[in-house]
Parts: sequence; structure tokens; C-alpha cells
Amino acid sequence: MTQISLFAGVKGINRTGSSMWDSVFVGEAEMDDKFDPYPKESQQFLKDMCSDLKKLDVITKDSVVCWIDVFEAWVNEKEKTLPLPEKDFSDLLLEWVSTDIQGRTFRQIKSVGLVKDKLIYSEFSAKIDLEFREPSTVKKPYFDKLETFVQELRNKAPASFKSIHQTAGFTWVWMPSEVAFVTSAVQGIMIAMVFAFCVLLIATRNII
Repeated sequence: MTQISLFAGVKGINRTGSSMWDSVFVGEAEMDDKFDPYPKESQQFLKDMCSDLKKLDVITKDSVVCWIDVFEAWVNEKEKTLPLPEKDFSDLLLEWVSTDIQGRTFRQIKSVGLVKDKLIYSEFSAKIDLEFREPSTVKKPYFDKLETFVQELRNKAPASFKSIHQTAGFTWVWMPSEVAFVTSAVQGIMIAMVFAFCVLLIATRNII
């Protein structure tokens, strides 16, 4: 089983100063300055994004974890509903991550990305029925479906919510390496066969 993360608020990775030989430092996250989860349309989109993720056929049933669902249940206990006015959303979110055990947990595992009391990124998680050691031919269809899903989310997202990405860590990262290994192996065999033929031709002086 592989865990995937669906996140928003990060444009990409700045790899300036990183080395291809350094497996620890791969670069620094470039945050999306336009990311704004506070307007009502953004709050609603967070809810819809979680709902759509649960419906995706490659996602393992009951494996989706969305902090927005848990936060909404907490808000409902206060006889309020999402989406909220921006200030109420901000105030209640800070109260939730400070006083509620589930809220604190989501903040600690960095699913709720608060920096200086401002939400600058968000992460949902889920699982897919896929093992890390599966060949790339098995993993590629899962990857393609998730990438298509992310693109569909971007297309309908508010302007302040376009920096949506998905990752499964080394499960996806390893795929190009697997393809390269197979390609290199085939090329090596072909070169060796040609070289061996030439050696035999010269040694035997017989083209028949």
C-alpha cells in the first residue's frame, strides 16, 4: 500500500545549490504567493477537493484523510457551517489547531501548513493499492490517473488555488530510473552482441 499526498500552496522546488549526489537536500519549496484558502469559494473548493478524492477509483476505500472534514465537524459542533466569513474561518482554524487534539495532530504532521498563524499550504492524504517495488508498467496507470485528476482540479479551482500537486514519494520518483535501467540493459546487450560478432568475424576470418 502506498500513501499519496494531494497538496496546494507550493509552486515547485527550487533546486539552486542542490547536488544530484545529495539524497538528503533536494531543494527548497517555492511557496505560492497567490494561494489563499480563506475566501468562501476556497473553503468550498477544499471540501469539494476532498470529496472528489474519495470518489477516485484508484484510491483505496476509506483511506482518505482530509483535515477539512475533521475541522468542519468541529465547526458544526459550534453550530456553525462551512464556508465561513474569512475572519471567522481564520479565528476558528487557529482555535482548532491550538485546543483540539485532532487539530493539533494535523498541524504537527504538517497537513495544516500554518506559518505565523497564516495557512500557506494544505495537504490531504490517501492510499492506493500499489507497492513500491511494483514495476513501472504497473505504477504508470495509477500515476497518469492521479495526474489527470490533479489537472481537472486545477481547471475548476479558484484563481487563488491553482498550485495543486500530488506525490507518492519514491514510488513515483523511482519510475524513470526503472525505465532507464531496462533501456540501458537492452542497449548493453545489443552492443555486446555486435562486439562479439565482430570479434568472432576477425578471429575466424569467416563471414559465412
